[in-house]
Amino acid sequence: PSIPLSARIVPPSFATYLSRFLLHYDEGAGKWWEKQSDSFSLLASYEAKKRESKSFSSYTSSIQKGLYSYVSGENESNISSYSKVRTQYASLLTSLVNKYGSKEGAIRDIGLLFAMLPPVYQPTEQLLKLDKGVITQTGSNKGSKLDNFTPNFQEDFTLLLPNKYQIQYNDIEKSYTITPKINLFEIGI
Repeated sequence: PSIPLSARIVPPSFATYLSRFLLHYDEGAGKWWEKQSDSFSLLASYEAKKRESKSFSSYTSSIQKGLYSYVSGENESNISSYSKVRTQYASLLTSLVNKYGSKEGAIRDIGLLFAMLPPVYQPTEQLLKLDKGVITQTGSNKGSKLDNFTPNFQEDFTLLLPNKYQIQYNDIEKSYTITPKINLFEIGI
């Protein structure tokens, strides 16, 4: 089966990591998520986790649909052009840096986020302009303060990638990758 166009333009891993990023760095999203989680607190642990997971999936799906509309343009006019899609992602990167870039670890997480895009869509010009020291800065997130994943990584949707994961520019492909290599699907991203 082929991958739906929307998932090729906005990969699920990108939408999922952006969701986690927003729950951690965006005050409004974080407060909303706390209320969501608290609303399940009276349920049995298994049921609460199941509902929280479903709620996160819905949140991520909404983000993916919104991103697809934004990136693909009016009447999907951008999808026939890699450069138009890349321009939209560059605009998103600039917005995220402007809004969250002053928060500890945010630039690193933004770099990781955009490294999850297919190389043809990566706004490499903007990524190359990011301060190398800030890109490797330890995150403020409890997940990113560690070198390895916490046991509850797949259950705590506010956690981000641990410190050992960094972005690296590949001169041959002219794009970024995450090192060490990681299977994002295996960890629920």
